[in-house]
Amino acid sequence: MAKKKSGDDQPVSDVYVGLLAISLLAQIVGIVFLVLDYQAMKNSPLPKLEKFTWSPVAAGATAPSPAPGGVAAPGGN
Repeated sequence: MAKKKSGDDQPVSDVYVGLLAISLLAQIVGIVFLVLDYQAMKNSPLPKLEKFTWSPVAAGATAPSPAPGGVAAPGGN
């Protein structure tokens, strides 16, 4: 076996350690923005919406009109 020098015991930091630091910083910034957004939403009242009612007449009474020029619309059967 080769002899170890006393200074070789330390691990070497490479580019991946820097990427870990950048990703940790980005997650912390994201959490800060999430908390700020939550606090802004918590202080504002919810909008009053009218209750949705399903109407079978309006649900499918009319078929979509064909594309101009007689060409079929993409995405059909």
